[in-house]
Amino acid sequence: MRFVTLILLFGCVGAVDDDDDDDEDKEDEEESETDSPPEETEPPPFVPTEGEWTAIDGEVTQDDCDLVSLLEGQPAVEPGSFSIEEAKPVSFVMVTGEVGDTERFDCDLAQADLSFFCPPKDVVLSLAPDLPGTELVFNITASGIFADETHMQADQLSVISCRGDDCGLMEDFGGIEFPCTLGLHSTAAHP
Repeated sequence: MRFVTLILLFGCVGAVDDDDDDDEDKEDEEESETDSPPEETEPPPFVPTEGEWTAIDGEVTQDDCDLVSLLEGQPAVEPGSFSIEEAKPVSFVMVTGEVGDTERFDCDLAQADLSFFCPPKDVVLSLAPDLPGTELVFNITASGIFADETHMQADQLSVISCRGDDCGLMEDFGGIEFPCTLGLHSTAAHP
C-alpha cells in the first residue's frame, strides 16, 4: 500500500502543469545546444591515387630460381611501372604489364594501418617459340603498405613452376629446379 501511495504521489506531482517550468526547461535545452562544442568530423577514408605508378627502386629479396643471373638487365627484374585502378577505401586493382598484355591483381586495403594484400594469382608465361608447349607459371602474391596517397612499399613473392615437355631442359641447362621462389621488394610513387 505504501508503494502505491508513493507512485500516486509522484505521479500527481509530475502531472502538475506549470507553464513557468516548461519555459525554463526550453531555455536550458537551447543553451545546452548552443554551448556544446561542434562535433568533430572524421577525416575521409584513405584511398590511393589512381593512375600510373613508377617503381623507384627494387631489390631481390629471395632467388631460389637463380633468375637474377639468368635475366640480368632484363625488365623482369628491374623496377617498372604499373597502374592503380578502381581505388576504394577497402580495395583497389593493380594492373601490370604492357598494353594488350596486362595482368590485374585485386587487392584488399586495410584502413587501420594502410597495408594491402593481393591474394595469390597465377600468371602464365609461354616460352614459345624457343620452347613451344612449355610454360612458366608464376603464382604471385603481393603485399605492402602505403605511406600516403602517392607512395608505397611493396613485396612480391612468386612461386615459379614449369609445365610442358621441355621443363627438364630448363632444369638441366638453366640450372633451375622447379618449383622455386623469387621475392622482390620495391618502393613506388605516383608522379
